[in-house]
Amino acid sequence: MEMSNRESSGVVVVDLTGDIDTQAAPAVQDGLFEIVDGGTQKLLVNFANVELITSSGLRALLTIAKTMKTSGGKFWLCAMNEDVREVFEISGFETIFNIAQDEAAALGQF
Repeated sequence: MEMSNRESSGVVVVDLTGDIDTQAAPAVQDGLFEIVDGGTQKLLVNFANVELITSSGLRALLTIAKTMKTSGGKFWLCAMNEDVREVFEISGFETIFNIAQDEAAALGQF
């Protein structure tokens, strides 16, 4: 799993590459917490290069979402492929997270 971040219109965009599985989930969570702990109030995670997410990955994202909500921040996910989106739908997490079709649509929500 690779993670990089950049800023776009005042939003921190995190680009993930690889699978968010049991091994990668703690690193993703730690990396996102580092960004949030740095004071970020607008966070977008781009899934364009993610092929798979497991329950461990969902839990890691849920932890970040709760933290962002508590601090009054905005947290969005975008650009999921069909398989990843299906995991969110089956788990019921599509009702918990803000999910946009692509990065441009998500940035328009901030």
